[in-house]
Amino acid sequence: MELQQARKADNATRDPRRLRSGDGGSGARSFSVGGDPRLVALQARANRGPHSQSLMQLQARLNPAGDPNPALAGDTVVQRMSIGGEHIYPTGKNGKALMEKIRLAMFSAGLSPHGSGKKFKGVADGTDHDFMDDGEFLGYFLKLAETEVQRVQEARARKEKVRGWTRPLKMGRPAWPEAYRNAVQKGEDIRHIVRNATLKNAIEAERDYQASIGEPQALDVMTKIAQTMGIQEDFTHSAEATMAIYRNAYLNLGNLFPGPGAINRVIGLTADDISKIGLGLMQSAEFAEPGKISEVFDEVALKVATVGDQMDRQAEKMAPETAKVFLGGFEDFFDNIEDYLIDREHELVKAASAGPGSSGEEMMDEDSAEWAGVTEAEIGRELVDIGANFGFDIPPESLGNDTMAALVRSEIDLASYKPGNPEALAGTLAQFVKIKSILGI
Repeated sequence: MELQQARKADNATRDPRRLRSGDGGSGARSFSVGGDPRLVALQARANRGPHSQSLMQLQARLNPAGDPNPALAGDTVVQRMSIGGEHIYPTGKNGKALMEKIRLAMFSAGLSPHGSGKKFKGVADGTDHDFMDDGEFLGYFLKLAETEVQRVQEARARKEKVRGWTRPLKMGRPAWPEAYRNAVQKGEDIRHIVRNATLKNAIEAERDYQASIGEPQALDVMTKIAQTMGIQEDFTHSAEATMAIYRNAYLNLGNLFPGPGAINRVIGLTADDISKIGLGLMQSAEFAEPGKISEVFDEVALKVATVGDQMDRQAEKMAPETAKVFLGGFEDFFDNIEDYLIDREHELVKAASAGPGSSGEEMMDEDSAEWAGVTEAEIGRELVDIGANFGFDIPPESLGNDTMAALVRSEIDLASYKPGNPEALAGTLAQFVKIKSILGI
């Protein structure tokens, strides 16, 4: 009875428009708790009666700030954004529809949408702005996202550890499922045969090519590639389809095997760097002088040696049995790489030092301006090939010749793939994911 009387007293003095459209029709949906008779009545009854707990919960909802004397508290305003005069509720029908538009807009802007749901709720509940239409709101939201990316980048440049609610969209490596991790022993890594970079570059190149024509076409093409691989998902943006294709290829059991961790990590940490050095040289039209060749190969050898030392230090922190597995075959692997780099450097220096028309047996002074036609671009291509071959992991003999031949063919086709032929890419990936697993899962 007290509660009913309190409500009547409150309604008698309340602007009839207040609950419907906000204070004076401002667009903010609000209510006052300052001196609210409802709270007075609830507080009076809170300590008696069998329903005191539920009354206290209701009081908490009416007075979320938890003021010890709500009757004396100031006004609390719950703001609500609107679009075209219609209030937006994140969990309501209009909020869910708008969230889908946010997600697609984030994809199109090259931004990750994963943290956008929470941010959207904060915006919807924290502003009383009435946006003209969805387009105006999406522009506003994308500006918030771009500002967040810039904030995080600047903080990290200052060596601060920060996380943002969004980030530039990129295809990060998927986490290994638990069943995969359980299939290897301590000291081993799950290792790819066809390189991750080979898979990723081919898939991204096709999506970028199709997106340059238009998102509708990119979505259609990437969805068809996914379907050819056996991926049955509904995609609303080409970025979603692309990530699903990459995830499926990356986790393909037929391309994985357990092996010593040190070798795997040296490959992973150096193969792309070696190729990048080569790509830089490929832009040059200069002839390669012997001194330059030696300098480049020294840089490559130093990168490999530096990562090798890191592996030794990691092994020192492991239990003896784990370290033994981790470093399995590492010395032989390292010696083979070192010998190959030294031998190839000597061959190229000899070729670059030979006079015009010479077989290479007559060496010229290193300061001479005349060389036998070995260009820096050719040295660059050599290093790109080294990086690619370095990264192609050699699995155990138990893999079988037919399976190995299929993987080599996949590596060659994907590494040489030129975008614009999605049927060929789809066919290669479809065959690739059918290769039989040796991981024991």
